[in-house]
Amino acid sequence: PAHSPGLARLFVALLQPELAVPDLGPDLGSCFKDAKAASEGLAQELQRLTNSLWQLLADVPAALGNFMPAQFAHDCADLAYFAPPPAAELERFLQCCEPTLADPATLLALCFMASNAGMEPGTSSLVSGLTKLEPEVRCQLGDRVENWRGPVHMAKFVPWAAAIEAV
Repeated sequence: PAHSPGLARLFVALLQPELAVPDLGPDLGSCFKDAKAASEGLAQELQRLTNSLWQLLADVPAALGNFMPAQFAHDCADLAYFAPPPAAELERFLQCCEPTLADPATLLALCFMASNAGMEPGTSSLVSGLTKLEPEVRCQLGDRVENWRGPVHMAKFVPWAAAIEAV
C-alpha cells in the first residue's frame, strides 16, 4: 500500500484525463487523436484489471489513515471515471476513508469518485461527512465543485451535487 498512491498518480498521468472531452471535431491534430486513442486503450486494459487494481488501492486509506493526501482521493476519482471500482471495493475504500472526511478537499474528491463509480448518495458515509462540516466549509464546497479539474460523468454526479447543495 505504501506505493499505491504513486501508482494511482502514474495511471492518471497515463490516462490523460484532460483528453476525456467530447469530440472536438475534425480540426484536431493527429497527435491529439493518437494520444486519446492510447489513453482509451489503457482505460480498457485497466477495466480488465479493475478488481485487482481496486483491491490494491482500497488498502491505502487504512494504511495511511489521517495522513492520506487529498491528491490520492482526487487521483482515485479520476481512475474511477475510466475504470470504476466494484461496489464492494468502493464501499471498503470509503469506509477506510472515514477518518479523513473532515477535510473538504478529500471529501469532495471522494464524492466525485463515488459518482464516477456509479454510486448514489443514499446513506453513504460521505453524506454524513458532508453534514458534519462547519457551515463556512460547506459554503466553500460549491466553489470546489465548480473548479473540479477531473473528468466526471455529469449525469451520475447530479444526485451528488444535490446532496452537496442540501447540506
